[in-house]
Amino acid sequence: MRLLIYWVISAIALIVSAYIAAAVGFRITLDFNPWWKIMLGTLVLGLVNATIGRFLKIIVTPLACLTLGLAWLLVNALLFYIVGQIGDPTDSPMGFYVGDFWAAIAGSLLMGLVLGALRKLTEDDDRPS
Repeated sequence: MRLLIYWVISAIALIVSAYIAAAVGFRITLDFNPWWKIMLGTLVLGLVNATIGRFLKIIVTPLACLTLGLAWLLVNALLFYIVGQIGDPTDSPMGFYVGDFWAAIAGSLLMGLVLGALRKLTEDDDRPS
């Protein structure tokens, strides 16, 4: 059940971050027709982050120490860009399309912030401190 809730929260974070990035002027488009495209895009993004992202973050760890974590932001943006480039802008099978790498940086940074805030709101309070 927790995995399903996290999946829905991640999809909401993707939608909110894409709307914010598009409002600021970055080229990220969403496709809700049908609605499950966003869920598929969130699932693929999560799987790519869990597999390729984990491997890349291990490799980039020394550079991330030197850049105070900036290298990890670039790895996240790269993975966001790769998943967002699947398909074309008008009919993306992932439910979202990322226009360029700057949009991927903004989208991944915003998604991380929104996802962190949403997870904090849905956290269980009965865990020991």
